[in-house]
Amino acid sequence: MSKSDWTLWQNGKAKQKKAAKEMNLRYRWESDRKGFKIKYYTSTIHSKAFEKYTNRNTEKAVDTFAHDLCQNWNGGKSVDMTESENRQWQEIKNEMSDVKDDITVLEIVRSWKKNQKYLSQFTFKDVQSCIDKFIKHKSDEVGSDQVASIKRSLDYVFSPWFKNSLYSVGCADLLSRMDDLWRKKRGKWSKETYDKYAKSVKAFLKWGQDQEPSLVDSKFEIRKLKMKSGRDNTSQSFGVDHVKYFSPDETHSILETSTGWDKQGRSFDWLPILAMQFFGACRPSEAMIVQWSQIDWDSNYITIGKRKLGGGTRHVEIKPNLKEILWPYFDKARGRGKAMGGLLPSECAARLYPKYRQCQKEFKSRGRISLETKADFEKVFKSVRDSAGQAVNNIAKHIGIDWIQDGPRHSFGTYRYSQLRSHNKDQDPKSFLKYEMGTGVACLDKNYIGAKVKPKQVDRYFSVSIAA
Repeated sequence: MSKSDWTLWQNGKAKQKKAAKEMNLRYRWESDRKGFKIKYYTSTIHSKAFEKYTNRNTEKAVDTFAHDLCQNWNGGKSVDMTESENRQWQEIKNEMSDVKDDITVLEIVRSWKKNQKYLSQFTFKDVQSCIDKFIKHKSDEVGSDQVASIKRSLDYVFSPWFKNSLYSVGCADLLSRMDDLWRKKRGKWSKETYDKYAKSVKAFLKWGQDQEPSLVDSKFEIRKLKMKSGRDNTSQSFGVDHVKYFSPDETHSILETSTGWDKQGRSFDWLPILAMQFFGACRPSEAMIVQWSQIDWDSNYITIGKRKLGGGTRHVEIKPNLKEILWPYFDKARGRGKAMGGLLPSECAARLYPKYRQCQKEFKSRGRISLETKADFEKVFKSVRDSAGQAVNNIAKHIGIDWIQDGPRHSFGTYRYSQLRSHNKDQDPKSFLKYEMGTGVACLDKNYIGAKVKPKQVDRYFSVSIAA
């Protein structure tokens, strides 16, 4: 081996020599301290973008490294890999392009292969399993009727790929499937019916991309799946791409219509629950279990806990308009000696809160909840949640607007982000909003950050108030 000139590795078999040539594998003597400097390319394209360097101290170490490198070379990809595995492998190699550790390609491949069995149970889950998991996720957010409708839509659209992995479903294939369904059902489907299926599919795919690891290829262009009616599940007043929220006027109309009497002559009052979602950053499931004891009127904040007991808490500032809405309810409950209650209408509260308090009691004393107690709570919780879901749909229908899924909370995030940006230049609005809403940065970027509402809109939104 020459210690002055670059030399092609010649100690392997014909296939390995070919690999060395394709990588332009060369090395030279650097110094007694550094040993040999090895240069190679990670692609058959010999450009700076694919150039790599590493060092070895002895000729034997150089030969071992070159052998491992050539053994796993196959025209730019490792051997014995499927196309989907190779795509992931290429992403890993790109991510490791800046890694300075002295590690061989073979070591990387072995480490990668070792994790495939674990990752495959998530990344390569079949479509049917992914749909079931998504439906379970949605059952905590929407009513049983809507859950059943979403499942029917997804089963129908994805039926050709039930046994395939969701990750392998391509954007072009899905778009073609939707076009075929539209042509076949043209006489039976209206644009609104098509949109119902498309909305379910888009929500499913977005959820899949948000999983860790992702169940849907990150390069899947969901935005290409267009609505026939031209609307993307937003209110007609506002909506930027996939950002969905209510206008201040719509917010006022919803809250104003949230109390009254139904056609059967029964009273209803969902104002506190909706106000907590619009101005308290609550998820519907969180607002349903908020108790008056969680509100510190003196310190002006609300402690919000996740629906899952023991799941952690966060503090949210009580906005002036939220206090104006909630205080009469608290004062009334305190006057009856029932300030330990919560925000739900009395009939729902009487069914849910005793079950919830029993769960809290068991969790506090034993650190866990018995299966019987949990089952009782879940049964009542789903019934109350369905009632709430039906109520908001009726409210939206009554005032003539489209109900936006998670619209109240999305509205809070959208307006609150703009408010934080304009009021405090020294504080990172995204970090503060992440804590206040109890969510991740990816969710913030997807749902709230993109909308650039104006200061006047923000002021109008946080001035909305309804007399209880």
